[in-house]
Amino acid sequence: PRGRVGMLLVVPFRFSSGKCRELEFLVDTGAEVNLIRKDLVPSDCWSEAPKKLEFFTACGSPLRGGAKICNGELMFQARQVGLEGQELVRKFIGCTLYEADIVCDGIISYSWLEKNQIAIFPHRGCLMLEGRDFSYWLFGDQLEDTIEAWDTLEIPGRPPKVKKKKGILGPDKLSDKQLD
Repeated sequence: PRGRVGMLLVVPFRFSSGKCRELEFLVDTGAEVNLIRKDLVPSDCWSEAPKKLEFFTACGSPLRGGAKICNGELMFQARQVGLEGQELVRKFIGCTLYEADIVCDGIISYSWLEKNQIAIFPHRGCLMLEGRDFSYWLFGDQLEDTIEAWDTLEIPGRPPKVKKKKGILGPDKLSDKQLD
């Protein structure tokens, strides 16, 4: 969409209640905290923010939100760097999200990336979790059907987007069940 800057990743978010929902996150290096659209969070997963924050857009306009937070984990498909033929594993990374009046489902902030030692690789359409002994490529679900193509890319570039699915995650697949 016009005016959008950043990388989009579709990843499941597991709320502190154990409920899980697939969401589209904008990776925004200009954001100072992680955000989520209020209507996407089950009512029993909200708690008061330790300190109410005031938000402003990049152009300085006020943005509603900042009074509540939800905790949970982002679930990435991951593959150890250097082992491109290996099966994907799941990596869960803890995340606190502030409620905000935003258009996208959620926003991942620079400070969260830095705290978790995660680098952005926009030309590959993924992130990298840097560890002491080894690192992992982190993929969103939109790449699930194109991982094989990604492994064989000879020219840096993002694989074509696959139509994403939205909904509540069941044990093995998406379902249409409601959150609340």
